[in-house]
Amino acid sequence: MEWEKRSSFVFVKCYPGKADKVYNMIKEWNNTLGVFTTTGQWDLMAWLDTDNIEDAYKWISKIRYWPEVEKTSTHQTYYGYKNERPYWEKSACSWVKIRSNDIYTTYEEMKMYDWVATVASVPGEWDCVAAIYGDNYEEVHNYLWELTAKGYEVEYYAPLKSWWNKQYFESWNEKYAATAQY
Repeated sequence: MEWEKRSSFVFVKCYPGKADKVYNMIKEWNNTLGVFTTTGQWDLMAWLDTDNIEDAYKWISKIRYWPEVEKTSTHQTYYGYKNERPYWEKSACSWVKIRSNDIYTTYEEMKMYDWVATVASVPGEWDCVAAIYGDNYEEVHNYLWELTAKGYEVEYYAPLKSWWNKQYFESWNEKYAATAQY
């Protein structure tokens, strides 16, 4: 399924000891597709869905000014793709920022891999944000090595704790099934 201009990936750096509270606060929002505590420079990554960029701006502004949050980095989706399988089907999944010399080719190529659960074109510092999944983390790691061997620059975040809004995904899939392109 493909979509345009309707979701955001928000990386969140929290003040010490506050990540769990922010994780739980974001889980309560109806428009949260998923939220993850991660390794790396960011404590959390949230995937938010909104009907338009103005709504995304409002939600992200709320997060940014919570007293528990030190800073955020937002990647607004221009084009997005999700394969037919649910994200929680596999045991291991990592979020990856991907960059190359050709932003359009990066997005199109990522859609061809069956181990890319979703990919979003997020023009800016990075070309794409993708969820790469496999049966275990060694398999996911091998896929990351495959990308770097092809010349892609990657920055990946292994989730320590994951929450998927399965009910929202079901309604999202139904809502866009008529216009979906698999």
